[in-house]
Amino acid sequence: MNRQKYFYEEFIICLGLVSGLLLAIGIDPEAVIYDSILSLIKTSDLIFGFIFYVIPLIGTVVSMLEAYNIGGKIGIIGVVVAFFGGLIILPPYSVVGVLLVLLGRWLGKLGVNRVISDKDYV
Repeated sequence: MNRQKYFYEEFIICLGLVSGLLLAIGIDPEAVIYDSILSLIKTSDLIFGFIFYVIPLIGTVVSMLEAYNIGGKIGIIGVVVAFFGGLIILPPYSVVGVLLVLLGRWLGKLGVNRVISDKDYV
């Protein structure tokens, strides 16, 4: 799989669009998963419980760093634009949401191309 397709599928669609869409309909998937895991393993150990509160934050930071590594600054902007597109893709702003997702996809493609061309000249 080439870098553009990977960036589009993993970051623009999954991290951007789907995260925004799930938040728009009122579901925070990370919170649901970690809350259910935390309720299963509730103990008196504060460090163990703290780890399950920190894991979602670490996962988000790692995802954004990887998106920056592949798409650069323009790619990160594309992910954020797609996220906002996912947030407002429900009616009455569906057209604007779709346009934002398409803009995010274009920015992601532009970012990956720029990173690849910068690495070729170095």
